[in-house]
Amino acid sequence: MVQQIIQQPALVIAKTYKTDRDQWVNAASDLRQPFWDWAREGGATPPDTILSRQTLRILTPKGYRNVENPFLYYVYKSDRSAATFPPQYAEWTRTIRDPYNDEPDRDIRECATDVFD
Repeated sequence: MVQQIIQQPALVIAKTYKTDRDQWVNAASDLRQPFWDWAREGGATPPDTILSRQTLRILTPKGYRNVENPFLYYVYKSDRSAATFPPQYAEWTRTIRDPYNDEPDRDIRECATDVFD
């Protein structure tokens, strides 16, 4: 189910490419949600780009453009999202990868630096 939710919009986008359309459609069909088990000893970790860059340069059907990095964090769509969180996290407005403390405004790049130092 999750893979289908990821693949459906990817296939729609892939079909809009004029150059190498078959390759884009095949890639969209093979698209999977990335998983990095960085808690496991020797587990895979995401590339540094995923943890540190605010924007990514991607190739679109209309050429290259910069987009917000969708893997960096997720912004909650409403205040209700955090309503079920423990009190120390209730003020957070977005996800934070591997936070080390209860500072809701801590920059995500600081967390990434801590992980790789």
